[in-house]
Amino acid sequence: MTLRKHELRPLLIGAAALVAIIIGAFFAARLFFEAYLYAWLFFLGVALGSLGLLMTWALTGGKWGEAVHTPLVAAIWTLPLLAVLFIPILAGVRTLYPWTASGVAEAKSVYLNIPFFIGRAVLYFACWIALGFFYTRRWERSRWWAGGGLVLYIVTMTFAAWDWMMSLEPAWWSTIYSMIVITAQGLSAMAVMILVVSARQPRDDKTMLDLGNLLLAFLIFWTYCEFSQFLLIWSGNIKDEIPWYLTRLHPPWLWLAAWLAGLFFFAPFLALLFRATKRNPILISAVALLLLGMRFADLLWTIAPAVHPLYLVSWMDVVAPFAIGGVWIAAFRWLLRHITPEISHA
Repeated sequence: MTLRKHELRPLLIGAAALVAIIIGAFFAARLFFEAYLYAWLFFLGVALGSLGLLMTWALTGGKWGEAVHTPLVAAIWTLPLLAVLFIPILAGVRTLYPWTASGVAEAKSVYLNIPFFIGRAVLYFACWIALGFFYTRRWERSRWWAGGGLVLYIVTMTFAAWDWMMSLEPAWWSTIYSMIVITAQGLSAMAVMILVVSARQPRDDKTMLDLGNLLLAFLIFWTYCEFSQFLLIWSGNIKDEIPWYLTRLHPPWLWLAAWLAGLFFFAPFLALLFRATKRNPILISAVALLLLGMRFADLLWTIAPAVHPLYLVSWMDVVAPFAIGGVWIAAFRWLLRHITPEISHA
């Protein structure tokens, strides 16, 4: 396997960052696992969001799918790598998740126990990798079953979101939480696809307009789900649910929430309302980069307060995205180069 310079560089950065946070794990294990988890979830979201987009295109058709088919396939094929990168989280399950301690969440112990947790994780990845293989290598045949594939993805990701994210605070519960996660995955994947298309292909105003409209649709629906969850929990003021927001809406997390409101919704929403933004590869790429950066911040705001509610970030929260991202980007670029037109349109 030969790596080119643009593939080797992120791999080396990722390896160096990974060594740094592994050293940090010996001094602050829980901070390491929290940082690793949120960074890993971001790149898992890109891969699974790509799978969802591919199945959506199979159902709806459209020229936009032809433009992003190859990078979608490349992102989906990183799922086996992400399964391997999940192993450290399994190794740290007792450190990261409070329900593993005796006396915590006993009412949910039938579901929240380590053997069942690991078994479900294996099942999720088996389903996702199988779906990825089926929808990228058996394209014409799989188009007829895309609806069932989407249902399977949504169901498995619903349980995965409960397991890996919501159970960090096992007393808390939200029925719309998994839909927020799934929509954010589609948003992240579409932002990455826009960056790839803008860099690799000649300018096509109609295709860029379609991709920009889809990005706007994901952004609006994600915001609707987030606000609906907040409104219902805040107005209900239920003692098992409201503390989740109380932690995240007090300093220092309140400051990050304000930035998320402005830069994860209002700024990109206003920019994407203009056709000129969506037709211009440079402008739409800038919006996509902003959304990806804010998605990192949103995951940090969602996950980190469960581990360190009194301060904003640890140094491992900053380094972990480079560790996971360097490895993932190198693999994605390598796959992107080796996917032939025959495979892409199989």
